[in-house]
Amino acid sequence: MALVVADRVQETTNTTGTGAYTLGGAVSGFQTFASEVSNADTVYYAITDNVDFEVGLGTYASSGGTITRTTVFTSSNSNNAVNWGAGQKNIFLTYPADKAVIEDASNNVTIGNNLVVGGTVDGRDVATDGSKLDGIEASADVTDTANVGSALTSFSTGTDAAGSDLIPVYDVSASTWEKQTITNAALQGPSGPTGPTGPAGSNGSDGDTGPTGPTGPTGPSGPAGSNGSDGNTGPTGPTGPTGPAGSNGSDGSDGNTGPTGPTGPSGPAGSNGSDGGTGPTGPTGPTGPAGSNGSDGGTGPTGPTGPAGSTGPTGPSGPAGSNGGTGPTGPTGSTGPTGPAGTPSTSYNTVGSYGLMYWSGGPSSDAGATVSSSSLYPVSTFNYSGANPVLLGWSNNNRPSGSWRLMGSVGQYQGSNSQTRLDFMGSLFVRYA
Repeated sequence: MALVVADRVQETTNTTGTGAYTLGGAVSGFQTFASEVSNADTVYYAITDNVDFEVGLGTYASSGGTITRTTVFTSSNSNNAVNWGAGQKNIFLTYPADKAVIEDASNNVTIGNNLVVGGTVDGRDVATDGSKLDGIEASADVTDTANVGSALTSFSTGTDAAGSDLIPVYDVSASTWEKQTITNAALQGPSGPTGPTGPAGSNGSDGDTGPTGPTGPTGPSGPAGSNGSDGNTGPTGPTGPTGPAGSNGSDGSDGNTGPTGPTGPSGPAGSNGSDGGTGPTGPTGPTGPAGSNGSDGGTGPTGPTGPAGSTGPTGPSGPAGSNGGTGPTGPTGSTGPTGPAGTPSTSYNTVGSYGLMYWSGGPSSDAGATVSSSSLYPVSTFNYSGANPVLLGWSNNNRPSGSWRLMGSVGQYQGSNSQTRLDFMGSLFVRYA
């Protein structure tokens, strides 16, 4: 029987209860136990149904293809054998963590029991060398002068021995060798003669006063004093209470039973006794089952309206509603009052600049009237020649833009916009927008 560890061994099983596992065939991609394990071999196994699990040492039987649970290491059943229910499980070879031999962080390997080596360790046959060492230990003789003595005398002679250095000592009383310090061994020799008394040393200074000692034990009692003379007889004390009554004497023995006398005549029937009082009320019986609901009755007539109740207290304010959407644009407001005059501009056709303009088709207007630039023309010079005047009182060049305000007055000739004389509708304007 051998412990077998192999790769890619996994089968299914439908075993129930806590008995041996009956193997049901290899899982796809794996091999069977029989392909790697022989009869009576032991294996480290793990089994799970994806809910419960068990890890342990099992024994394989080729007859019937079973794994007996020899030892359970860990399981979902508090490290006891799992009592499996119906359904498929997978069982496979594993290498339990508790059995793994791993080099620790300090490169050491700890083994909890014996180490069996089939070959050599660092080239040495441990089994053979061990037998040799056992023989050496059994045959060792430290009294061998030929070897031990020459070995000791071959050591170098030192001059730095200290009292704490060790030397071998044979303990005669214990019949065994042991090691001792040089100081301890030196103390075992015979005591030397007492040396002469040295001169008396000078008195040391007085020490501090020691603490007060504990209170001493109580001294022995003194001798008893002599008895005093008898005093006068005291008055008679009060009478004590009466003692308890004595126990009854034992009953005398019963006399013999006398003969039965003749039966007497029947007495008259007694009167009925009065009725007994009413007994207490018995416990309430259990509630009977609820009866079925009756059919709905017809609606009764509407009752008169009751008086208005008082107004209840104001409820707490509800949470603020979400902001509504933007409302439609309101109508254009009326034109606001004219703002204060700005600083005049010296650049032509800019806001705040002035211009001498001809108002084409404009009515008679006073200062303050406003007009769009589309009706204004810059005033120009006249040319009067011949019988008929040629009016060149305005220019179509450098037309203004924006909005303008009349700063003087304009008029019409004979109610007509048609200009036949030199008086035309020209005046001073300022651009305000």
